[in-house]
Amino acid sequence: MKINKNKVPIVLSLLVLFSSKAFPVASGTTVFDFLKLPKNATQAALASMSSFGRSTSMPNPAVLGLVDKCNIQATHASHIQDVSYNTAYIAVPIRIISDGLDYSKIGRVRKTDYFAPPIKQTVLSIMYDGLDYGKIDRVTEADDGDYKKDGFFSAGDSCMQINAGQQISKEVCVGSGIKYVKNDIDGSSLSGMAIDLAVLYLSNTYWSLTGGLENVGFKVDKYNLPSNAYIAYKNSLSESFDIGFELKTFFDGIIQLKGAFEINRDQVFFLRGGV
Repeated sequence: MKINKNKVPIVLSLLVLFSSKAFPVASGTTVFDFLKLPKNATQAALASMSSFGRSTSMPNPAVLGLVDKCNIQATHASHIQDVSYNTAYIAVPIRIISDGLDYSKIGRVRKTDYFAPPIKQTVLSIMYDGLDYGKIDRVTEADDGDYKKDGFFSAGDSCMQINAGQQISKEVCVGSGIKYVKNDIDGSSLSGMAIDLAVLYLSNTYWSLTGGLENVGFKVDKYNLPSNAYIAYKNSLSESFDIGFELKTFFDGIIQLKGAFEINRDQVFFLRGGV
């Protein structure tokens, strides 16, 4: 597959800049905002960026195309007042085709997270994430006009997602995902569907670009999903030091600019940070 390398950054940038204009929504009218939460500790440390290598393949279907073996993850995070966030994830490569080259003899190839020997493969993943708000006081109005506690009720958000990622060439990975989201509050519920689309471009000089759409779907009971478009840049400055930046624009007009770094020691010890 022949890729015009000069056009890739331009196409991904235009995707981010114009997607929010194509799908405008009013500010403050979204539902299922828990979908913005980082899915694991790695993504949380990287300022919620989802395109920083195989370790962030959980939320990003394009990066999923780089996963070359079965990957299982689970996360539990506890917060104040019994609020908890839980995720579970499994990714399985279902088709792997080597290009037949011996990359150990090519001096420019480093054993970095993105630039391992390229293979063409398809990877499927299933992911669950749920936000449990714990027990919430139920308050009712008394006859004298005052308010009193009347037991408890529960509330929570959940999402079940299926992703597919494919490495279609040495330079390009693509991916898509479909998710079912649900909100339950004291016996009442809302539910909806959303999709993710992403593309990852790998240069031969240790930098990469990722762009895509997240949480795109129809309104749920007159509320919009937290849909957004993003573009992310990553550069492997050495075998042990990576930096990255991400521009994300939500369809309700909010714009986020993030930066992150990762220092690794023999792919065993990692120091990560982001803003």
